Amino acid sequence: MRLGVINLTHSSRAAVTFAQAAETAGFWGVGIGDTVPERYQDTYVTAAACFAATERVRIGPTVTNTVTRHWSVLGATARTFGELYPGRFFAGVATGDGACHSVGLTPSTWAKLEGDVANVRGWAPSDMEVHIAASGPRGAEAAGRVATDLILGTGLDVTALRTLSARARAARTAAGISCWARPMSARRGCARWPRTRAWTAAGSRNRR
Repeated sequence: MRLGVINLTHSSRAAVTFAQAAETAGFWGVGIGDTVPERYQDTYVTAAACFAATERVRIGPTVTNTVTRHWSVLGATARTFGELYPGRFFAGVATGDGACHSVGLTPSTWAKLEGDVANVRGWAPSDMEVHIAASGPRGAEAAGRVATDLILGTGLDVTALRTLSARARAARTAAGISCWARPMSARRGCARWPRTRAWTAAGSRNRR
């Protein structure tokens, strides 16, 4: 199991300190929230500062969307981070409810998100991980077809974790992609092919 922490960024300076602490503590990754731009600092500028201040920890949006962040922007961003910090950038993606509604936009559909993620992966480094966040069967199935990881926002509901994980794996198999069964885990569980990852939410010291 690889552990990650998520930070909603009211302060980019505090986020850098947070990323350094996570690396020192041995975490696999640091997720930076990308939601409600009126309230939070820019995700990718903050990620760049966190990369520059750390050496090992993986960093990426947890989660972004392809409406306020068009897939071409995310694809170019992924390629840039791949050049500057090889193997350390991952992309957490979802339909964008909070980020979109907060600025009067409509979140993506799962069908459109699948296509957008496929486009992003065509531009990004081949080894970049894509984590899709979902809490229902359509999202889980989309993740099974185009993502490397599934983030489940179902809390500790073991039945939901197992059911949605199974839906993702079934969709992956139906798409002709091999996968390895692994147990679900953690508060925000992640069905990983072939690994399992757990995320936990955290905040900077000035989080409201």
